[in-house]
Order: sequence, then structure tokens, then C-alpha cells
Amino acid sequence: MTLNYEAANFWVTVGLWAYGVFSSVRLWVTRKDRATNARVKRLEENLGERLDETERDILIIRREIKNLPSQSQIQRLNENMGLLNAEIHELKGRLTGINRAVDLINEYLINRPAS
Repeated sequence: MTLNYEAANFWVTVGLWAYGVFSSVRLWVTRKDRATNARVKRLEENLGERLDETERDILIIRREIKNLPSQSQIQRLNENMGLLNAEIHELKGRLTGINRAVDLINEYLINRPAS
């Protein structure tokens, strides 16, 4: 009885080729999954830190907003500034008059006859 080694050799080659393709696909998928899982894990860790930081920032902003003046306070401040501006203009007018009087006194003292 003679064995047909060519047919056995063909099927062994086909089997090895199929095993190689299957192994390659399996390795490619598992490596891709591992890389994706590692990336997702890193993102989850970073997301937790980023959420904590964002929550702290929101709390700070809320505190700052509570300390902002109200619209009525700003209106009162604007009115007070208007009154202050009017008083400063009045003082400016008076200082101009005082400066003129001082200039006249100074001119009189410079030009007075020597005694």
C-alpha cells in the first residue's frame, strides 16, 4: 500500500496556512482590544481628574458670582459717582477762583512800592 504524500502535504499546508491566518487575525484583534482598553482606562482616569477640577472651578465661579454687586447696587454707585463728579466740578471752579485771587495777591506783592 502506497500513501499519497502529496495530498497529505497539501492539506497540512492548507491547515498551517489557515492556522496562521486565524492566529494573525486573533492576535491583531486582541492587540487592538488591549490597546483600546488601555486607552479607555487612561481616559477614564483623566476624566475623573478633569471632572474634579471642573467641579472645583464651578464652585469658585459660583462663589464669585454670589459676591458680585446687584443691579441696584451698581445703579446707586453710578448715582453717587455722578454726585461726586458734580462736586468735583464745583471744587474745580472754586479752585480756579482761588488761584486767580492768589495770582492777584502775588502780583500786588511784587509790584507794591517799597517802603
